[in-house]
Amino acid sequence: MTDLGTLGGESSEAAAINELGQVVGWAQTEEKDRRGFTRGHVFLWENGKMTDLGTVRGWPSSWADAINEHGQILGSVSVYTGSSAPTQSALWTLRSR
Repeated sequence: MTDLGTLGGESSEAAAINELGQVVGWAQTEEKDRRGFTRGHVFLWENGKMTDLGTVRGWPSSWADAINEHGQILGSVSVYTGSSAPTQSALWTLRSR
């Protein structure tokens, strides 16, 4: 078992791993919204390092669900608005390495 770490917050959650050993998921950041809720971002973990992949088009929070061998990451972005949390699907594409 390997501790993947966080992006400065208290928790993280891995969601998927591809054949190249790249892991994606969601991790809390140190950033908080105006109500004090900690924001989470999609991460990529590879070669022992976690990288913050951020969000899309200004949405404050993001998470990943899957990654393929081409470095395409499927996930969602969200903004919390009280009792509801509108979400939108998102796709991240890693640059060739």
